[in-house]
Amino acid sequence: MYIYTDNTEFTKGFLNRQFDWKNVNLEEMPDYLSILSQKIFPSKDIYKSAVDNFTGWDYLFITESSNFSQFDLLVEIGQKNLDITENILCVAGSGNNFHGFRNRNWESIFGNIHLSILLSPKMELENISSAIIMLSAVSLVETIDSLKELNNKAAIKWVNDIIINNSKVGGIITQAQLEKQTVKNIEIGIGLNVMKTPQIESDSIIPTATSLYQEAVNKKSIKVYKVFNNLAEILYTNYELLLSDGFDLIYNKYIKRSAILGKKVRVITDPLHGENEVVIEGMVEHIGENLQLNFYGKNRTISKGRLIYME
Repeated sequence: MYIYTDNTEFTKGFLNRQFDWKNVNLEEMPDYLSILSQKIFPSKDIYKSAVDNFTGWDYLFITESSNFSQFDLLVEIGQKNLDITENILCVAGSGNNFHGFRNRNWESIFGNIHLSILLSPKMELENISSAIIMLSAVSLVETIDSLKELNNKAAIKWVNDIIINNSKVGGIITQAQLEKQTVKNIEIGIGLNVMKTPQIESDSIIPTATSLYQEAVNKKSIKVYKVFNNLAEILYTNYELLLSDGFDLIYNKYIKRSAILGKKVRVITDPLHGENEVVIEGMVEHIGENLQLNFYGKNRTISKGRLIYME
């Protein structure tokens, strides 16, 4: 995997390793890599190196701070008529204008992981919208499981929140571009609170926040570089599984770690403006392959809205 950065010291610290750096000539790069570089590293010297322990990933763009959402940039690149075949990771140590689902603000803090991903499957994939949400959520849960003392602590709150002890530790945003039945590109944005817990005001809708560091008894065992390395490996392994007709396996993993099956919840509307309204209340019986909810004793299916636990 090739690494591009404008801050070699930050990159060395984030990945906890030494590198041999070379200056980058943008004119020698493919169009989309040149566009990415110029957007991510505006008016700065760019440096390049390589590592051999990130199987499946072709490029990592890493910067200490970003004033825009790298996820949005990857979506913009993915929507262009470019022949993208590589798998790309983008990391920002911190920044502004980061967001989650429906443009909700995601507070970025140094010490946490802010990762955006571009995948280029170029093949047909079933239930792609739900598949990439499940792929991302399962990969985050399994990454947390890889930390021995947090094994089996994380769960998935419908549809794309990762929680520990009912507090949010991670979130996901996804998008895909299709050409007829072929999935050309997939974009994933992942926020994971590793070392720092964001200070946010919680209420009945917005959950409290937590971090891996806060939840761990042995604080010294939590290292950003270890979590990032594990996440990159696990995510790509699950992606390969999905490409090899593994949708059912990813789906079953998602269901197994659901935090809402058998729980009494309320689903409310999620308008961009105006008041929320209650859609349904009851006990969740089943989550379908398109992430639709079924409730005990209710003859309807719910596919969108915000979920709140009930006492």
